[in-house]
Amino acid sequence: MSRNRGPLADVWRFETERPHPDGGVIILSQAVRYGTPRQRLFARQRDEHLNDAGALVRCHLQRLEIAYLYPGDVCSLLEQARFADITIHGGFDGRPLASDGDELVIRAQRLP
Repeated sequence: MSRNRGPLADVWRFETERPHPDGGVIILSQAVRYGTPRQRLFARQRDEHLNDAGALVRCHLQRLEIAYLYPGDVCSLLEQARFADITIHGGFDGRPLASDGDELVIRAQRLP
């Protein structure tokens, strides 16, 4: 989140480049801003198709707003929805949740 705060909020960042099947390349970039008090992420994602000469063939822009939840938030929501035996892991291999890059894998049992 700190990458997208203050003067870095809404700054376009190169993400990746990959070859296009018809020639040229696809360049993916995004600009992200966090709404921390409401736990929201606001992003604009852009993909640009450039031909072999580097001229722009097509550009697509997508806006995205998502809510992000912390593990405690997820547990509270599951408990309110009558789930029990809630466990959170950092991957499908059962390792502990240890860093931001981990997957959030949740197991829970629905109560009758």
